[in-house]
Order: sequence, then structure tokens, then C-alpha cells
Amino acid sequence: MDHADVTAAADRIAPYARRTPVWRVEIDGRPVVLKLEHHQLTGTFKIRGALNALLAGDRPGHVVTASGGNHGLAVATAARLLGLPATVFVPEPAPESKTRRIEAAGATLVRHGASYAEASAAALAAPARSTAAATREPTGRASPRTCRTCSPCARR
Repeated sequence: MDHADVTAAADRIAPYARRTPVWRVEIDGRPVVLKLEHHQLTGTFKIRGALNALLAGDRPGHVVTASGGNHGLAVATAARLLGLPATVFVPEPAPESKTRRIEAAGATLVRHGASYAEASAAALAAPARSTAAATREPTGRASPRTCRTCSPCARR
């Protein structure tokens, strides 16, 4: 990834993602830069990667992902902004505060398994749709389609 890739991604997501402020402060005599991503649509930077993944290639007919929270919310929100249906697989013990927001963003929520790994496996095993795409959490955990902005990606 080079500067041109970053610029292209920024241009793609500009109509949908907020440009969040940067504060430069000094703490104990040391400069600190704070990027205030809590001002973003989902309260986290992850909306940027979700939007870029969905806008960078052919538009899928349906988006599928697995998440424990913020990534799922970002994918659900990005899908809603783009007019796409989304399904988010989460582990059964996922916090209600996260799952409620995923559903409020318009995604179908599927609780499966006791861990993220089990939810991710269920997303991978979900019936394949020729028009489906999914995203990967930046940690490198597998989902049917991975986010091109944060890891090597492959379409299903």
C-alpha cells in the first residue's frame, strides 16, 4: 500500500465517513497526537475499513461478517449506508450493548458459539451466495471476504 492507495481510499469513503479532528497536546513534556475517532459515525475508526472494502471492488448483493462488536457495527453501518443487506455473526456472550447497535444499524444478527472462532466458522459455513461478500476484522481472523484495507484479501 502506498500514498496513492491511501488517497484513493480516502476519496472513496469521503461521502460516508466523517473527517475526525486531531488534537495535538503535551503530556508530561511530551507531544501527543489524539485522533478523535469517537466522533465517527460508529464511534470507532473501523467504519473507514468497512466502507473501503465494500466500495473498492464490485458491489456485493449481501455482506456477511463475524465480529465481537465494533467491526460488526462498522460493517452493518457501511452496508446500510450503501443500501446493502448485512448479516453479522457474533458469539453468544457478545455484549448486549454491542449487539443492540448492530441490529439498530439494520443488520441481521446471528448469535453462534461461545467464542469468536465459533462465530467466525459459522459465518464461513453460511450458505454461499454468489453475490455475498464479507469482511475480516483487522486482527486477521477469517471471514468469507476480507477487508482489503487491513489485511491480504480475497473474495469468496
